[in-house]
Order: sequence, then C-alpha cells, then structure tokens
Amino acid sequence: ADKSLVLDAKFHNAVTDFTGTVGLPNLARLNVILTIPEYRENAQVNSTTNSKGEMDSIVFDNANGDFQNVYRLMGSALVNSKISSLSFNEPKWDVRFAPQAANIQRFKYQAQALSDNLLFQTATDKGNLTVEIGDPTSHQGNFVFQTGIKGTLKKKLSWPVKQVLAVLSLAGDKEVLISDAGALMITVDSGVAAYKYIIM
Repeated sequence: ADKSLVLDAKFHNAVTDFTGTVGLPNLARLNVILTIPEYRENAQVNSTTNSKGEMDSIVFDNANGDFQNVYRLMGSALVNSKISSLSFNEPKWDVRFAPQAANIQRFKYQAQALSDNLLFQTATDKGNLTVEIGDPTSHQGNFVFQTGIKGTLKKKLSWPVKQVLAVLSLAGDKEVLISDAGALMITVDSGVAAYKYIIM
C-alpha cells in the first residue's frame, strides 16, 4: 500500500524453483523466518501448490521436524489486482556516485540526532553533494555526503530519511542517482541479484 518506494529487481540467474507469477507479502516476516536459528543446519524448505498448480506457500521445517513455519504467497490474480502495471521512464540523471561506507555512517548519525525529521534535502555545492536535515528555525544538521561528484542539481529536493537509509544499509555494491526531474534511484548489486530502489 505504501507507494513511496518502488523496487525493481532481477536475479542474475534464474531461480528454477519459482515458476509463474507469485507475490511475496510482508518481506519483514520472511526475513525473520530466514534468520531463525532452527533453520541454520539441515533444514527442509519446500513449496506447496494450490488446485490451479500455482505456488501458494513455502514451508520451513527444522532438521528434527519439530519446528515449522509456513510462509503464504500471494496468487497471481491477487498480485495483478494489487499492483498496477508501473513503468518508470528513467530521467536524465544529473548526479551519480558510489556512496562510501563512512559517509553512509555519517548520514546515520545525522538521522539519529534529528530523528523527528522524516525528510532530508539534497543539493550540490562546488563538486560536493550536501545533505540537510531539520528546520532552520529549530534543530538542524547538514554535512557533505559525497565529495568529487560530477554534475550539479539545480533544485533542492526532499527525500524520506527512513527509506533511503534502509536501502543504503543493504549489503552489496551501491550507486546513487539523482535527477532534477524529481527522482532518486539507488541500485544495489548483491552478487545474486541487482536491485533498483526508486523514490519520486
């Protein structure tokens, strides 16, 4: 339901266990299941299908067979009814760079210090990408997020702190792209899949 961030992802190699169209609801719940210690060694993971032959769940069993979780998938009809076909025509990217881990940490410090602010603004100044958080009439912070960038932003644009930091905290090679047209995209390549997180 939250359309503030759009994810487009492709695996580098096909996952042959998945055929057809299925939805993965509540990825946070799936992440919890995948990190349960009961499933670390010799776990059995199987899929089930419905009467139409579509995958409808993933079943996790521990090695002893005495601990189980069932993760329900969304059927193709529900997926198609929930998600309208979305096409994103990539704009001209005015700024693009690979963020450094130390700069992502600096961003986290500012977000913690100004945790009541939901948005941050980006701007360019003398080859640097700067970030501002807060209200000039109250609590505010700013810092240089990336030095030596090519390109400039003519507009000061606002982005959601929580979503951007969540993506920047993912493991993998990252690139940040910003357009004056009003779009920010962060690409993450985990080695297994390539993800594009798009924020308008």
